Amino acid sequence: MNGRYEAIIFGLFGTLVDIFSMNAHDAVVSTMADILQIPLSDFSAL
Repeated sequence: MNGRYEAIIFGLFGTLVDIFSMNAHDAVVSTMADILQIPLSDFSAL
């Protein structure tokens, strides 16, 4: 990390979150990036 972010958010599918469709996954990832106010491309690359 280059100092822009202070944390990494991750989930282990089936253990920390329920298993759901790829469309639902994409929507959640987009929402998380919006909440964190960072570009989706930066967030999803982590």
